Amino acid sequence: MTLAFALLCAGLDAQEQAFVFTRTPMDPVSASLAGADATLSDDISRSAFGNAAAMAFYDGKMDAALSYTMWAPSSLRFDRFGFGAAYNSGIFAAAVGGNFAKGPSYDVINDDGTGAGRLDTSDMLLGAGFAVRFNDQFSLGANVLYARERIYVDGELSGVLADVSLLYRTGGLRLSGGITHIGPSVVDKDGRSFSTPASAFVAAGYTIGAGGNALDLMGNADVYFNGAAATALALQYSVNGMLFLRGGFHYGGAHAPVPTYLSLGVGAKVGGIRIDAAWITANKVIGNTFSFSLGYGF
Repeated sequence: MTLAFALLCAGLDAQEQAFVFTRTPMDPVSASLAGADATLSDDISRSAFGNAAAMAFYDGKMDAALSYTMWAPSSLRFDRFGFGAAYNSGIFAAAVGGNFAKGPSYDVINDDGTGAGRLDTSDMLLGAGFAVRFNDQFSLGANVLYARERIYVDGELSGVLADVSLLYRTGGLRLSGGITHIGPSVVDKDGRSFSTPASAFVAAGYTIGAGGNALDLMGNADVYFNGAAATALALQYSVNGMLFLRGGFHYGGAHAPVPTYLSLGVGAKVGGIRIDAAWITANKVIGNTFSFSLGYGF
């Protein structure tokens, strides 16, 4: 089983890329918003895998969460467990996170019918982020990620990725942009070289209302270094800052790491405790993906 075949089974076109899994939503908030959440600052526990610049505008001091995602259960199931934590001093912010997944196992057969071994698929992502807030309008953030995946027989790929982002906000408007998942190519045991799923992105968000009920409109676009493109649109409606209703649409163009899908989600927050859930649908490969998290912030 080759890298490309394993990724194709997951509904992701490899296009000579490694670590495609790092572009999938790593938590239910991001999943329910179809990945269009780059400008949100109300949940920063996931900042090590998202837009680090946004966590500098978090209203509290600390945020942490545990998550579980059942990815692509209709085709190729990966059980994904994650954690994240972030601290904001008011000027500087830092985040750490980890995500660990176990996928299906295969008996691999050579072309001549002989056994080639057993493939136990898995992946892991560790991240650390840092941000600085210059004033009430601008912030700068950066992430460093370590990715590892085992998706072919008798070997694995590992490498380091990096993100850099800038965020601007004024009133209810938020704008952000940067470069994400950039890193050196990685080479497998057979000498094949794979690039990282790097892209340049722009994102925008706008909040209507404040205090009690509020509506957040969000969107983003990625242009990948391999020529692929993806866009996402989402909204979040909060009721008294306690109940959150979410929905999103992600469009993945040809050779984009993540295919097109729709998403729905809900969240609740009481006394600093958060519960969030998301469901991905409208895609025959990754449809019925479910994600859940429990978090606490203050």
